[in-house]
Amino acid sequence: MEARKLQIRVNHTCLVPWDPFLRSHGKTQLLVPESLSCDGVKVDVQPYVLPHHSHMSQKEHTEAGGPAGWNDPQGFYVYRGNRLIQPGSWMKLGLRKEEHCKLARVAVDIPNSLDHLWQLNVMKSQASLPDEIRPDMRRIARAVRSRASEVYRHRGSVITRSSSCADDFVWMRKKKRGCVLYQI
Repeated sequence: MEARKLQIRVNHTCLVPWDPFLRSHGKTQLLVPESLSCDGVKVDVQPYVLPHHSHMSQKEHTEAGGPAGWNDPQGFYVYRGNRLIQPGSWMKLGLRKEEHCKLARVAVDIPNSLDHLWQLNVMKSQASLPDEIRPDMRRIARAVRSRASEVYRHRGSVITRSSSCADDFVWMRKKKRGCVLYQI
């Protein structure tokens, strides 16, 4: 809707488009795009890692999760002719939707000449991954999930202070008769 400046109204209310890749957010990471060959035809693949929630306001975070929340939309987004065919799925690659991978998204743009290989149904609402590019898609999925996991876990990691000498610490912990005391 945004790219075409399209407005859709329902009962005089203008619908707001939802970008699963948060492209307008300055902290979204674009990983290296790839062009895969499927039956001699180019398939464009663009992986994204969404920003950690600490880089968003509460309103941005709520809106960015989309209608289904944060876990469900992770995965591949298959587009055909600028139309979304399949949203947020790991396409039977044996990967589960997990909390620490919820920031991983991959845009896949297929041309209409590959409808038969992607086994598009009549309504153009479901697609299956062709065997020819399955190993490449699994590799891309693992890479984007790994990077998304790093971003997700980085904010939760505890950084311990290390010191080469004991004089750096102001308080000394002492245990006396079952009680813990702190002394300068």
